Amino acid sequence: MKSLKYNSVRGPVLALSLALCLANSAAADETDQQPAKAEPAKPAEGTEKSKAPVKSKSGLQAADGSYVRRFSVGGSISVIGFPVVPAKTKDVTINTGLSVNSKTDTTNKRVGGGVDFQATLTNRFAINVGVMMRRVRFATTDTTYYGVDDTTTTTDERTKMIVERGTRATILDYPVLLRYYTKNHRTAGRRWFYEAGGAFRQITGIHSIGQTTQTDSTVDCCDEQPLKPTNRIIPGYVVGAGLQMIDEFGIRFVPEIRYTRWARRTFDTQSTRMQTNQVEFVLSLTF
Repeated sequence: MKSLKYNSVRGPVLALSLALCLANSAAADETDQQPAKAEPAKPAEGTEKSKAPVKSKSGLQAADGSYVRRFSVGGSISVIGFPVVPAKTKDVTINTGLSVNSKTDTTNKRVGGGVDFQATLTNRFAINVGVMMRRVRFATTDTTYYGVDDTTTTTDERTKMIVERGTRATILDYPVLLRYYTKNHRTAGRRWFYEAGGAFRQITGIHSIGQTTQTDSTVDCCDEQPLKPTNRIIPGYVVGAGLQMIDEFGIRFVPEIRYTRWARRTFDTQSTRMQTNQVEFVLSLTF
């Protein structure tokens, strides 16, 4: 009787234990079969976040991460060290009874302005072209003496004719320069550069007005024939050095020193001889 009761209890217990084991095994299998939750993907380098301008201690980088932009344009101010037309006096003796005294007074400005364009070629080289405009103004007085002066007297026995002329014009300089930067264009910070190339100068807008005082003191006025240039277009050779700085708004400040050697003179008559050596300070603001 006891053996029968014990067997009747042990059967259900074993069955329940077996059912629990099967249930746990099924639950474990189901958990293993569930796919793992995907983590949010991180933006890869070069995506939208990397395209935004990056702010650094030296300013704003361009969209590609460079500090020297692929293309840049801006304005420039130039201050020259020597006057374009220097003041000068020249005496020429043609023969015993004929001589000429020529005098040039200059009032031309030393400040000019223009535009500047640059395109990068490699990580360190760039091509820079521009146009610089400045105005010149000068006055000439040519006095022609006829006869021979008696040096034993205080009076000048010679007769003379005086030609006075005022001239103003606009000159345009076109520099084309190859620049070498001391830093890779993706490296932050200020960077020095060196440049060399050529330039062309063109003169335009020549206006003149003059008068002639004859030997009998008669005044003939007014001659408005423009003074003819010796060379309307002249070539030159340029070397220079400068520094590129960037502010927090991404504006490039570029101060530089340039030296230009002009191969010829635009005006080259008597005392009116244009400068062939040009030293200038240039300040450019580019974007």
